[in-house]
Amino acid sequence: MPIFAPATWFLYAIHQRGEEISGVAADYTGQMIALQVTGLYFQCLATAETRRILEAQHAAAAALMKEVDAYHGEGMVTDGDRAQVQVLLLARENALELNARALDRCKAELLEAMGLSPTAEIQLDGAAMMNKPEGELQDWILDALLHHPRLAIADRLVEIEKEKTRIAISDFLPMLAGFAARSHTSNSFMAFPYVSAMGFTGLMTLFNGFANVNEYLAARTQQEKAYLAREQESLALMLQVVRAHSRLADAEAQLKLARAAAEAAKVKLKEETAKMHEGLLRPSEMLNVVAQHDAAQVNAANAQYQQQVMAAIACNVLGATWRGHKDENNEQ
Repeated sequence: MPIFAPATWFLYAIHQRGEEISGVAADYTGQMIALQVTGLYFQCLATAETRRILEAQHAAAAALMKEVDAYHGEGMVTDGDRAQVQVLLLARENALELNARALDRCKAELLEAMGLSPTAEIQLDGAAMMNKPEGELQDWILDALLHHPRLAIADRLVEIEKEKTRIAISDFLPMLAGFAARSHTSNSFMAFPYVSAMGFTGLMTLFNGFANVNEYLAARTQQEKAYLAREQESLALMLQVVRAHSRLADAEAQLKLARAAAEAAKVKLKEETAKMHEGLLRPSEMLNVVAQHDAAQVNAANAQYQQQVMAAIACNVLGATWRGHKDENNEQ
């Protein structure tokens, strides 16, 4: 049995690091699946919110159509204005039908991403919202460097190359092994029927020449490449954190602006509706106000869920979307 064989232990360490990489890779896969499900979830919520807005717009267009018909009967509205309102009402009905089909597609994609039947029924909890990561940009970068699975995998690849270098160094060392044997004979002329033998044997590999030297140099080169790859991965991850931080800030600014625009459009619609009832505004002019109000409402809903998606991406970049066994692997 080998007594002094360092390469055996180094090979064991390599396989151990490889097993850890498989665990981290499984957790990273879980993170990406969770991010995909999160994006589809908020897409479904945005489509459902848009449907609610479209239903309100359809009801408003139907009410406007009734008013225009009344004014048209009294000769206060031209045929052209009435035709435009009819087109508006048809457009709202068409938008509702398109939205219903889009919502069905979104739900089917969400169910498929979760490993469920695309035809199954699902109820979305609109109250579930993403919280953005806490802290400043420097805190985000530190958290990503500590917890992201990609760096955990790169760390273990570096360790594997270190073990390979140690194996190359161990080729310069002699292999020491011990042996023991015991024999028995039934020959009555033998003075000692039981014979035991034990001892040590060694195999010197010091004089393999350039082969060992080249293996060591190649192992050192691969180790340096692993270090460089790890540094490049760290820099790339830091850049992703900076981008995620910037895009989340942009999404929050767009959400603030969209909400202000929606509120202003709501006030404007109320004022212009009062003017139309007093006969100070033509229905064709009212249609422009309604269109601006509708666009502002949809834009605000989309901006809200876009901010949620950016928050989910930021969490994913920090390695916080899916933990699994990642913390245990990082401690090993």
